[in-house]
Amino acid sequence: ELHLAAAHLLLRRARYQEALARSERALAEPGRTGLEARLLRAVGMTQLGREAEGNDILEKVAREDPDGTPGLLARSKLAAQDRPEEALGLARRVIEREPDHPMARLRLVMCLLAQERLQEA
Repeated sequence: ELHLAAAHLLLRRARYQEALARSERALAEPGRTGLEARLLRAVGMTQLGREAEGNDILEKVAREDPDGTPGLLARSKLAAQDRPEEALGLARRVIEREPDHPMARLRLVMCLLAQERLQEA
């Protein structure tokens, strides 16, 4: 849990390379499914300009867990550019389940900003 929490924090602080390293450590922890760690890794990769790699991971997470938190967030990130309303709706679904989920809150704000809905963001 420590590495996963650190990866979340590092992503929020735009320290993407460090977030990648922490997500890899989280993946190595025994007993983890790795979905959330892979999601964090994918987001870090896309922020570092490694979009093809990041999107490949996002697509796998979305397929493996289409209605779970990591899957919904992956689907939201993938939909953000072409289907902004869908991306926003997926982020909101996560927040309904887990109101304090840091990545869901960040996705929500990113979706709103992309649609220039500044007051809501």
